[in-house]
Amino acid sequence: MNDQTPDPLDDTLSESLQTRWPARALPERQVQTMLTHIETQNRKLTMQTRISNILRPVAFVGGLAMLVLALSWLLGSLRPNPALEIPATPPPLNTPVPESTLPAEPPAPTAAVEPTSTPLPAAVPDSGFLTMPGVTFSFANPLPTAPAQIPVYLQDPQGELNEDTARAMAVQMGVNGEVTSYEGEGGDTVYNVTDGNIEMIFNSYPDQFSYFPIAPSTPTLADPLPFDQRVTIAEAFLNAHGLLDYPYRVEPSATDPNGVRFVELLDGIPLVYGVGKNPGMIERINISIDPDGQISSLFHSHHHYQPLGTYPLLTAEQAWTRLAAENANARTRYAILAPAQSWTRAGLPPAEALTGYLSNENGDTTFYADDGRFFPLLDIPTDMPLYPVLAIKGTVTDAGLDWSEITLTDYGYGSMMSCGGGGGGGGGGDIPIANFGGGYFATVALGDDRVPVPTHLVNPLKLGDSMAGVEGTFTVYRILHADGTATMQYNFWYPGDETQPSWFGQITGEALTGVEPLQNLPIKIWGTVSSINENNVPILTVDRYEEVYPGTSIQAWQGTEQIVTLEGQEVIVFTSQDGAQYVDYNSIEKEDFLMGEAGGLILIEGYVIPDNTFAGYPVIHMIMGSPVDGQTTLENYTLQGTQMIELEDSSDPAQFLTGHVTIENVELMYAAATLTQCNPIVSNDPAYAYTLVAQPVWRFTGHFDDGRAFEVQIQALPDEYLQ
Repeated sequence: MNDQTPDPLDDTLSESLQTRWPARALPERQVQTMLTHIETQNRKLTMQTRISNILRPVAFVGGLAMLVLALSWLLGSLRPNPALEIPATPPPLNTPVPESTLPAEPPAPTAAVEPTSTPLPAAVPDSGFLTMPGVTFSFANPLPTAPAQIPVYLQDPQGELNEDTARAMAVQMGVNGEVTSYEGEGGDTVYNVTDGNIEMIFNSYPDQFSYFPIAPSTPTLADPLPFDQRVTIAEAFLNAHGLLDYPYRVEPSATDPNGVRFVELLDGIPLVYGVGKNPGMIERINISIDPDGQISSLFHSHHHYQPLGTYPLLTAEQAWTRLAAENANARTRYAILAPAQSWTRAGLPPAEALTGYLSNENGDTTFYADDGRFFPLLDIPTDMPLYPVLAIKGTVTDAGLDWSEITLTDYGYGSMMSCGGGGGGGGGGDIPIANFGGGYFATVALGDDRVPVPTHLVNPLKLGDSMAGVEGTFTVYRILHADGTATMQYNFWYPGDETQPSWFGQITGEALTGVEPLQNLPIKIWGTVSSINENNVPILTVDRYEEVYPGTSIQAWQGTEQIVTLEGQEVIVFTSQDGAQYVDYNSIEKEDFLMGEAGGLILIEGYVIPDNTFAGYPVIHMIMGSPVDGQTTLENYTLQGTQMIELEDSSDPAQFLTGHVTIENVELMYAAATLTQCNPIVSNDPAYAYTLVAQPVWRFTGHFDDGRAFEVQIQALPDEYLQ
């Protein structure tokens, strides 16, 4: 045990999660009590979660590794920039240029899709998505064929990011400048290289970076270049710097009108890293070409893949039938996006292009431009949503901004997975029938030692199992429903012993009446496993419960910690402000670390274990704590560990949708985790290898009759390989 070297994963994740308890939070048993529910809530990106202060630190202490995708370094650099000269004839490369596929320029968005669809395949109901019972489906084209088996791959992130490797990559990109570094939001080191004209920012790996000119520029009235022209310019630039050394196809960007996506192909099958729209996510190569034909931004991340073996593959029709199964939400991820929206009018000839947002609530008409100016926006369309982000072509007059064209910059909804299992989601807004999504992928379980199934997904309890006097920790959630009502969810975490592994379950039954005050305290239960829910969580009907330590309650203390050796073992001794000393129970059971500097003032919550001593000291079971920041007494302090955790109801808004969707395209793809903000501490840990599996999925895309875009990705491995 070393008080100067805390566990790097806990430290990294505590930096990532903005929490009231940055150094230590709930112990493992409390973490595991909430583990399955948190993971499910995290993956069900259809809802807004309201969580009390004590929930957030649970994620990092238990090793959930729900890494917060801090995209600020990406989004901050994604801005219009002046011309970057591209050589007319790029230097020759030793690596041959892969043949690309050039799609035609994407057509302008339409308000509706012509109903030229064909019936669904035989045996597939037209309202086959259990999540959307009010929506019917048909297919515009026959379903594609596929092989009976397919390779499955494991991502193998490579390369150590340091000053030398960042400099070498910058030199390859033609940037010869000073290398600086700073601590990123996740605690890892971010490297920056600039030569005064170009800036490069490196995160996590030497071949994952953003690249953009430094000098600012203003939006232009010019339209984007044709797509094939942008591709030609991008290929010349990327080949000149040796970046197009992999098979790919090119696609327009869904979030950047000047963008080109170079989609990597694995065995000829495209890779996908998210669903919906994900601005700021690094795939393999995203590049932006301004209307003058110059590079305005480049995002690059080299992904390495190792084969795990060949496995059976569901056909597209078999995958589609999964939508009607009870576990549909645990085999799919979907997005519904609003159609593109723009307005034109006969205003003054536009003198400039501006971007910014509109404050249009309660009669306000102020447009706040990104360049710092603000003025009234004249003649606002009646169907303009509240607080929209807009691109406007117009002329500033004494009366305000007279416009001729307005385009709604709508990123809609998107979610992606990162290493460690964390996901990012966004969108929603004020449109109840669009710009949201949901679902999640089950964990791939191949029985391969290189990809061990995470222990929290292995449930030792079976239907009908009974228990008598099993001791564990009790927690309760208050689930808030859309209609204003609330229900209680009672949970039980068994920490395991020499004969049985740990497990988490939900508990129910009339015998639990009055149990709420025992939040975060140990209890004993008697009962039976009455069911297993869709998330593999056992539901236990409890006939009886008892307090393990009757009369014990959670308390708060302020004091200091130090590491001492007692009975030949390093443990943490806490000294309260009144001089009482306790041994930290967690430091007896396993290696622990100080919350701050030795001797620094901290605030903790927990309970004293009755009749339990270690080396003559009473033992305290801490459930949360933090270094003190300006608070020297407990006057007016409110206990956190006794507070009930509130969560929004996870009911999927898709269940309220109606309408008809025509599926226009069906494609076999590999779904993989983006390495955006992926910390090598996690990606190199075998315990999180399951989050780096590149698995086959069938991707179905189409439109509602009113123009809303629909996308669903369905896992394509049989159930025996999913958990």
